Amino acid sequence: MDVPARQLARFALEDDGRTYTISTSGVRWRRRDYLAPWMNGRTGTKVSVRHLPHHDDTIELFDTTGHHLGSAFLAAAASREQIRSVRAARTAARLVSAGDAEARAPRATAAGFATTSPEPENQILKVMKYVTGGTFNVQLAWE
Repeated sequence: MDVPARQLARFALEDDGRTYTISTSGVRWRRRDYLAPWMNGRTGTKVSVRHLPHHDDTIELFDTTGHHLGSAFLAAAASREQIRSVRAARTAARLVSAGDAEARAPRATAAGFATTSPEPENQILKVMKYVTGGTFNVQLAWE
C-alpha cells in the first residue's frame, strides 16, 4: 500500500504537545516569530506546532482538532517576497474592514443630515472610492 507523500511528510513532523496562540506578529515558537499570509485575521486562534527536526526555517500549524492550517516561515529569515505577501494580506484585510465599517455607517443625504434609510434614486452626488499605489482615494462626481 502506497502512502501519499503529503501524509508521509506529516508523519515525520515532531510535536511538542504545547498549544500556541496566533498573535499579530504570528506564532512565537522557541523564542522566534513565524509568519504566513493566511494567519491574517486569525489572531487568538489556538494552534499546535509541528516541525521537521533540525529544520527551524518552516513550521506547520494545526488547529486543536488536528486539522492542518498551513505553513509558516521564520520572520527573521523571511525573503522580500514573503514579507510582501504578508503585507499585501494585511492591506487587503484592512481595506475590507474599512469597507465593512462604511457599510454599517449611516448614509449622508444631499442636505448633509445622516439617515439610516436608503437614498432616493435621483442621487445628486456620487462618491467613488478606489485604491492606487497603496493609498485610499475618494473622488466626487455629479450625476
